[in-house]
Amino acid sequence: MKKFIMAVLAALGLVSADACTGSDGKNITVVAPKEFKERVAADSSALLIDVRRPEEYAEGHLEGAWLMNWLDNSSFKKAAETLPKGRTLYVYCRSGKRSNEAAHYLQKQGFKVVDMRGGYLGWTAEGLATTTDDTQKTAK
Repeated sequence: MKKFIMAVLAALGLVSADACTGSDGKNITVVAPKEFKERVAADSSALLIDVRRPEEYAEGHLEGAWLMNWLDNSSFKKAAETLPKGRTLYVYCRSGKRSNEAAHYLQKQGFKVVDMRGGYLGWTAEGLATTTDDTQKTAK
């Protein structure tokens, strides 16, 4: 019965954090957009990473997000090598698929990672602020 209630609450978005297990058997923390925003604001070690394509980033992104295009595999891996291990990485994409894949990769590299459920679409659906500032921050 407890599992049923948790499933209903999760489906309704009332349970904000969950864990997604990857092929490596390790869990990634996945949180709803509002909790994601709160965690980033409260975490002095936060590094916000947008894993979408540059065109998507240019159309709108979260304030302060660094671009690391997950679909450009070699560029993504090269950029990941430059990230400081002591910081928590908060990742998002358009809907959640790419960021979850990127989160698992980054975790395997030794990073603490938090993924945003629903991605940029979930963020904007909740009416949270975005920017189209064309000063693109790219991790290299």
